[in-house]
Amino acid sequence: MLRYSVSVALAILCGLLGWATSSDAAFVKEQEKSCVGSLVASTPCNVTGVVANSTLIAVCKLSIGGNCTPTSPGITWTQDISRTHTGLGWVLQVYSALIPAGGAVNTTFTSSGGATAIRIILTEFSGVATSSRVDATAASSGKPEPPFALTAISAGSVTTTAASELLVVGAGTDSDLLGWSPGAGYTFANPNCNVNIEPDQKVCMEYKTSGATGNYTGTLTINSDSWVAAMVAYRPTGGADAPPAAPTGVQISQPVTPENLHFVGR
Repeated sequence: MLRYSVSVALAILCGLLGWATSSDAAFVKEQEKSCVGSLVASTPCNVTGVVANSTLIAVCKLSIGGNCTPTSPGITWTQDISRTHTGLGWVLQVYSALIPAGGAVNTTFTSSGGATAIRIILTEFSGVATSSRVDATAASSGKPEPPFALTAISAGSVTTTAASELLVVGAGTDSDLLGWSPGAGYTFANPNCNVNIEPDQKVCMEYKTSGATGNYTGTLTINSDSWVAAMVAYRPTGGADAPPAAPTGVQISQPVTPENLHFVGR
């Protein structure tokens, strides 16, 4: 019988079973692109140099209700969350897609519902789970209140079921007022939120990596304006799928201690 320390034995076991370790949960923002269309039914938003098995996440704001449907050759997009502003009727949606082969990705966003303007923030992240990537979502909307100054807003909160998840918050406003700032621990994906250019002054995306499992809120600050915000928690690589069956010839005694943890070959 071979004896190992607990830490070494568990590390070997994780390798044999294909389980993810904490080092797998490393998100990297690879690139971002802002796109805008006015008085058109479809808007192209193309990126190049996409890393294989990375994920594209799109925050899309429509000037009126409907869908902002992305299509890319050979790519499957999913709508992760949609929120219609209560009262004004414009829509904010978050979509995501796994890019298995990488390279150039040409995407067309098609609006429905009679929208006269479509604004998109498209961001590439590596490290997101390749299946069952969405863990939790939240969304909210609001309007300016006195004294009509910088306002903290919130998409709501999510409860994560895995450690080190990617938290993405998209937000849209009604006018071109500046004054955006990210919530605590968040970073803006599109750095031009406070530059008076389309589409960034009306739609922004922020992100951060969570810690342990638990409750997280999606907050940020805007100038006094009507707003809508949506939040998605994405599982990390290795955090979506159940572990595979153990290979034959491996047996673990219980409870696990340095004295009784052993491997028995057949």
